[in-house]
Amino acid sequence: MEHKRGTIHRVKRWQISLAIIAALSASIALADDFKTINGKEYKNVTVSRVEPDGLIVKTKSGISKVYFSELPKEVQERFNYNPGKADAYSAEQNAALQQAQKQQQEEQARKQQQEAIVRDQNERAAKKEAAIANGEVFIGMTAEECIRAWGSPEKVNTTDTARGHHSQWVYPGGRYVYFEDGILTTVQR
Repeated sequence: MEHKRGTIHRVKRWQISLAIIAALSASIALADDFKTINGKEYKNVTVSRVEPDGLIVKTKSGISKVYFSELPKEVQERFNYNPGKADAYSAEQNAALQQAQKQQQEEQARKQQQEAIVRDQNERAAKKEAAIANGEVFIGMTAEECIRAWGSPEKVNTTDTARGHHSQWVYPGGRYVYFEDGILTTVQR
Protein backbone atom coordinates (compact mmCIF):
# COMPACT_ATOMS: atom_id res chain seq x y z
CA MET A 1 0.00 0.00 0.00
CA GLU A 2 2.87 2.39 0.86
CA HIS A 3 4.41 1.79 -2.55
CA LYS A 4 1.16 2.81 -4.27
CA ARG A 5 0.88 6.06 -2.27
CA GLY A 6 4.43 7.07 -3.16
CA THR A 7 3.71 6.39 -6.81
CA ILE A 8 0.51 8.45 -6.68
CA HIS A 9 2.33 11.41 -5.11
CA ARG A 10 5.10 11.18 -7.72
CA VAL A 11 2.52 11.07 -10.53
CA LYS A 12 0.67 14.09 -9.11
CA ARG A 13 3.93 16.08 -8.77
CA TRP A 14 4.86 15.10 -12.29
CA GLN A 15 1.43 16.24 -13.59
CA ILE A 16 1.69 19.55 -11.74
CA SER A 17 5.22 20.12 -13.07
CA LEU A 18 4.06 19.30 -16.57
CA ALA A 19 1.13 21.73 -16.27
CA ILE A 20 3.45 24.54 -15.10
CA ILE A 21 5.92 23.89 -17.92
CA ALA A 22 3.06 23.81 -20.45
CA ALA A 23 1.69 27.12 -19.14
CA LEU A 24 5.09 28.79 -19.28
CA SER A 25 5.81 27.54 -22.77
CA ALA A 26 2.35 28.62 -23.93
CA SER A 27 2.92 32.15 -22.68
CA ILE A 28 6.36 32.19 -24.31
CA ALA A 29 4.90 30.77 -27.52
CA LEU A 30 2.22 33.47 -27.56
CA ALA A 31 4.81 36.25 -27.31
CA ASP A 32 5.53 37.60 -30.77
CA ASP A 33 7.31 40.40 -32.59
CA PHE A 34 5.55 42.50 -35.22
CA LYS A 35 7.00 44.99 -37.63
CA THR A 36 4.61 47.27 -39.50
CA ILE A 37 5.04 48.08 -43.18
CA ASN A 38 6.21 51.54 -42.06
CA GLY A 39 8.98 50.00 -39.94
CA LYS A 40 7.52 50.42 -36.44
CA GLU A 41 8.41 47.43 -34.28
CA TYR A 42 6.37 45.80 -31.56
CA LYS A 43 8.65 43.50 -29.52
CA ASN A 44 7.57 40.60 -27.33
CA VAL A 45 3.87 41.30 -27.74
CA THR A 46 0.97 39.11 -26.74
CA VAL A 47 -2.09 39.22 -28.96
CA SER A 48 -4.97 39.62 -26.54
CA ARG A 49 -7.77 39.98 -29.11
CA VAL A 50 -8.21 39.72 -32.86
CA GLU A 51 -10.72 42.14 -34.33
CA PRO A 52 -11.78 42.24 -37.99
CA ASP A 53 -9.66 45.33 -38.66
CA GLY A 54 -6.64 44.66 -36.43
CA LEU A 55 -4.97 43.14 -33.41
CA ILE A 56 -5.16 44.25 -29.81
CA VAL A 57 -1.68 43.60 -28.42
CA LYS A 58 -0.10 43.82 -24.98
CA THR A 59 3.46 45.05 -24.70
CA LYS A 60 5.59 46.09 -21.77
CA SER A 61 4.52 49.69 -22.45
CA GLY A 62 0.78 48.94 -22.49
CA ILE A 63 -2.07 47.86 -24.73
CA SER A 64 -2.23 48.97 -28.38
CA LYS A 65 -4.23 48.31 -31.48
CA VAL A 66 -2.29 47.48 -34.60
CA TYR A 67 -4.40 47.68 -37.75
CA PHE A 68 -4.05 44.95 -40.35
CA SER A 69 -3.56 47.63 -43.01
CA GLU A 70 -0.28 48.45 -41.20
CA LEU A 71 0.92 44.84 -41.09
CA PRO A 72 2.61 42.73 -43.78
CA LYS A 73 0.62 40.20 -45.82
CA GLU A 74 1.96 37.14 -43.95
CA VAL A 75 0.67 38.52 -40.62
CA GLN A 76 -2.66 39.41 -42.22
CA GLU A 77 -3.00 35.86 -43.55
CA ARG A 78 -1.93 34.32 -40.25
CA PHE A 79 -4.85 36.05 -38.49
CA ASN A 80 -7.36 35.51 -41.35
CA TYR A 81 -7.67 39.18 -42.29
CA ASN A 82 -10.66 39.88 -44.55
CA PRO A 83 -10.71 43.45 -45.97
CA GLY A 84 -14.49 43.38 -46.52
CA LYS A 85 -15.18 42.36 -42.93
CA ALA A 86 -12.64 44.92 -41.72
CA ASP A 87 -14.32 47.73 -43.68
CA ALA A 88 -17.77 46.75 -42.37
CA TYR A 89 -16.43 46.53 -38.80
CA SER A 90 -14.67 49.91 -39.10
CA ALA A 91 -17.82 51.51 -40.50
CA GLU A 92 -19.84 50.06 -37.62
CA GLN A 93 -17.29 51.28 -35.06
CA ASN A 94 -17.17 54.74 -36.65
CA ALA A 95 -20.97 54.98 -36.68
CA ALA A 96 -21.10 53.99 -33.00
CA LEU A 97 -18.38 56.54 -32.18
CA GLN A 98 -20.17 59.29 -34.10
CA GLN A 99 -23.43 58.44 -32.32
CA ALA A 100 -21.68 58.57 -28.94
CA GLN A 101 -20.05 61.91 -29.85
CA LYS A 102 -23.40 63.29 -31.02
CA GLN A 103 -25.05 62.23 -27.77
CA GLN A 104 -22.21 63.79 -25.79
CA GLN A 105 -22.51 67.06 -27.75
CA GLU A 106 -26.29 67.10 -27.26
CA GLU A 107 -25.87 66.46 -23.54
CA GLN A 108 -23.27 69.23 -23.33
CA ALA A 109 -25.60 71.61 -25.22
CA ARG A 110 -28.48 70.72 -22.86
CA LYS A 111 -26.24 71.31 -19.86
CA GLN A 112 -25.07 74.68 -21.22
CA GLN A 113 -28.68 75.65 -21.99
CA GLN A 114 -29.77 74.68 -18.47
CA GLU A 115 -26.86 76.65 -16.99
CA ALA A 116 -27.84 79.68 -19.11
CA ILE A 117 -31.44 79.41 -17.89
CA VAL A 118 -30.31 79.25 -14.26
CA ARG A 119 -27.93 82.19 -14.81
CA ASP A 120 -30.75 84.20 -16.44
CA GLN A 121 -33.15 83.37 -13.60
CA ASN A 122 -30.55 84.38 -11.02
CA GLU A 123 -29.85 87.65 -12.85
CA ARG A 124 -33.56 88.45 -13.14
CA ALA A 125 -34.10 87.63 -9.46
CA ALA A 126 -31.19 89.90 -8.48
CA LYS A 127 -32.53 92.74 -10.69
CA LYS A 128 -36.01 92.26 -9.26
CA GLU A 129 -34.72 92.39 -5.69
CA ALA A 130 -32.68 95.53 -6.47
CA ALA A 131 -35.74 97.21 -8.04
CA ILE A 132 -37.93 96.32 -5.04
CA ALA A 133 -35.27 97.68 -2.69
CA ASN A 134 -35.29 100.94 -4.72
CA GLY A 135 -39.10 101.20 -4.55
CA GLU A 136 -39.63 100.42 -8.23
CA VAL A 137 -42.45 98.37 -9.73
CA PHE A 138 -42.45 96.75 -13.16
CA ILE A 139 -44.55 94.53 -15.35
CA GLY A 140 -44.34 90.88 -14.40
CA MET A 141 -44.15 91.43 -10.65
CA THR A 142 -46.43 89.53 -8.31
CA ALA A 143 -48.82 91.33 -5.99
CA GLU A 144 -46.59 90.47 -3.02
CA GLU A 145 -43.53 91.98 -4.74
CA CYS A 146 -45.51 95.14 -5.54
CA ILE A 147 -46.45 95.48 -1.86
CA ARG A 148 -42.78 95.07 -0.92
CA ALA A 149 -41.83 97.88 -3.37
CA TRP A 150 -44.68 100.40 -2.90
CA GLY A 151 -46.44 99.17 0.20
CA SER A 152 -50.15 98.44 0.52
CA PRO A 153 -52.49 100.33 -1.82
CA GLU A 154 -55.06 102.88 -0.58
CA LYS A 155 -57.79 101.15 -2.52
CA VAL A 156 -58.26 97.94 -4.54
CA ASN A 157 -60.87 97.60 -7.31
CA THR A 158 -61.45 94.06 -8.59
CA THR A 159 -63.21 92.62 -11.62
CA ASP A 160 -63.80 88.94 -12.37
CA THR A 161 -64.42 88.01 -16.01
CA ALA A 162 -64.33 84.89 -18.14
CA ARG A 163 -60.71 85.76 -18.87
CA GLY A 164 -59.68 85.84 -15.21
CA HIS A 165 -59.36 87.99 -12.10
CA HIS A 166 -58.41 91.64 -12.67
CA SER A 167 -57.60 94.24 -10.06
CA GLN A 168 -56.66 97.90 -9.96
CA TRP A 169 -54.60 99.12 -7.03
CA VAL A 170 -54.78 102.81 -6.26
CA TYR A 171 -51.77 104.54 -4.62
CA PRO A 172 -51.34 108.13 -3.45
CA GLY A 173 -50.17 110.67 -6.00
CA GLY A 174 -52.24 109.29 -8.89
CA ARG A 175 -50.31 106.06 -9.21
CA TYR A 176 -52.16 102.94 -10.35
CA VAL A 177 -51.10 99.36 -10.97
CA TYR A 178 -53.20 96.72 -12.70
CA PHE A 179 -53.01 92.97 -12.12
CA GLU A 180 -54.34 90.06 -14.12
CA ASP A 181 -54.50 86.83 -12.13
CA GLY A 182 -51.99 88.18 -9.59
CA ILE A 183 -49.38 89.43 -12.12
CA LEU A 184 -48.68 93.11 -12.69
CA THR A 185 -49.61 94.00 -16.29
CA THR A 186 -49.85 97.81 -16.32
CA VAL A 187 -48.28 100.68 -14.36
CA GLN A 188 -49.88 104.15 -14.53
CA ARG A 189 -48.13 107.13 -12.95
